[in-house]
Amino acid sequence: MRRLSDYEPFTSGLLSLIARETRFKSRPRLDQILAEEPRLIVVFSHSSPLSWLPAPCLLTAHACARGGGARTPVAVMDKFFYSVPPLRWLAEWISQNEKPLNFDELVERFQSIDRGDLVVFPEGSNCFFGPPEEIQEFRSPRFMELAIRTRTPLLTVVHRGSESWGLKLKVSAEQYEQMVEHWKLPEFAQNFLGDRLKRSGLLVLPWLPKPMPRFAMLADLYRPRELELSNDVEIRRQQVAEEAERVRAHMREQLSELDTWLAETAVEDVRET
Repeated sequence: MRRLSDYEPFTSGLLSLIARETRFKSRPRLDQILAEEPRLIVVFSHSSPLSWLPAPCLLTAHACARGGGARTPVAVMDKFFYSVPPLRWLAEWISQNEKPLNFDELVERFQSIDRGDLVVFPEGSNCFFGPPEEIQEFRSPRFMELAIRTRTPLLTVVHRGSESWGLKLKVSAEQYEQMVEHWKLPEFAQNFLGDRLKRSGLLVLPWLPKPMPRFAMLADLYRPRELELSNDVEIRRQQVAEEAERVRAHMREQLSELDTWLAETAVEDVRET
C-alpha cells in the first residue's frame, strides 16, 4: 500500500497551483500527535464541493514534514466515484480500495494497518445544499461508530479559503418543481436533490477554482467518549448520531477559532507592512 510520502510530491505540487499562501496550526503539535497516535480518523470539514482537493494536500505536506510520511492513508470515497469510469481510477488511487467497502470491511481494513489514518469528509454531498462557510449536517455519522469500536482518536480538521469555489444558487420549492419538469430530471437526480434542496433552498455548484489568496487550516486532536454501544440497532444508531453531533459542534467551535486566529494574524500582517 502507498504511504503518505508517496502522495506528497503530487499533493504539494497541486497545492502550489491552487493556493498562493497557506497557514497551518495544530493542537497539540502535529509531530506530537503523529508520534503518540499509531492510528487516527482524520475528519475534514467540507466547505465547497471541490474543497476536498486542497484540504488533504495541506495536511499531507505538514504531516510529511513532521515525521508522518511512513503512515498509510485510507480514504472513504462516495460510491458515485466508483460508478463513473473516468473517476474510478481516482477513487481507487485516493482510497486505496478497489471498491466501496461496507462498514465491517472498513473496520477490518483499518485495524489491519499498523500505522495509518482513515480520512473522511462526513458532510458528504450535503455540501451541495448549504453555505460553504458553515459545517453542514453529517451525511453519515458511522465514522463515530468506527472510532468508538476501535478506540481511535479523531483529528478534526477545519479550513478557510476555498469557499469561493462554490457557486451558490437560491432555489425555491416552486423553482425545484420547475427544474424537475423542464429538465426532465431522471429519478436518481431527483433522489439526490430531493428533500435536502427543498429544506435548504440553496444549491451549491462546483465552480471553476481560481488560485486562493490564502488557504488556512486548524487541526485538533479529539478523543471520543468511551461508550458501550448497544446491541439494539436503533439504540446504537442514536448513540452514534449523538456522538457525531458532538463532533460537529466541536468543529463549528474550531472553525470560529480559526476565524479569530486569521483575523488576529491579518492585523499583525498589516502592522508589519
